[in-house]
Amino acid sequence: GHAIVVLTLCEMMGMGVTQTQNDLMRDRALKAVALVLRSQEVQKASRYRGGWRYLPDAVDADTSVTVWQITALRAAKNAGFSVPRQPIDEAMKYLRTMYRKLPPDEGGFIYKPKQAPTASMTAAGLLATCMAGEYEADEVKESAKWLLKATLREDTEWAYYGAYYYAQALHQLGGQLDAHGRRSVENFLLPLQAGDGSWTPITQHELKYGPVYATAMSVLALTVPNGFLPIYQH
Repeated sequence: GHAIVVLTLCEMMGMGVTQTQNDLMRDRALKAVALVLRSQEVQKASRYRGGWRYLPDAVDADTSVTVWQITALRAAKNAGFSVPRQPIDEAMKYLRTMYRKLPPDEGGFIYKPKQAPTASMTAAGLLATCMAGEYEADEVKESAKWLLKATLREDTEWAYYGAYYYAQALHQLGGQLDAHGRRSVENFLLPLQAGDGSWTPITQHELKYGPVYATAMSVLALTVPNGFLPIYQH
């Protein structure tokens, strides 16, 4: 949640109704970015170093929360905030430990150690790697190959979360990959939209967050080609 607020504030920078509102957003974003950086510096075991978890003082980490923080820091940098390279490098070191090669020449990201790669985490990890500027990394190329075979389904855990990252990740790679991602996301989401314009999740974890969550993720995924959000533009 904190990272999403940082991302939102940084993407809205300069769009306030008044200069006072713009100044307030910048002040709050500056403090929020500082918390992200401080949280990464909490003493952690080597296997978690560079990552983030659900609380600022957490001593472990996971792929999902770490990707959100990387995205927030990239948005902050784009908005003109000073973001040192070292925290990004440390985050990418951690993220690489969450990557698993898959035969013959594919790969995917896991959520936590001892788990198998999933489409949602693979798309998230791929996007974060691109956000860090490492577009030519093996993790990007191999993850993209695996994602092309993935099927977006409503009964998959974190289906809407995964669709959001799937669309954003493949869009970063452009060309046929971007076109494939767009078709897949549209074919998945459009038939699920209710008459009132909303989407409602059905799986255990997403169901508790309801239609506001699912609708927000769906709109973000479907509008990727429009390039509304500066952070996801090439």
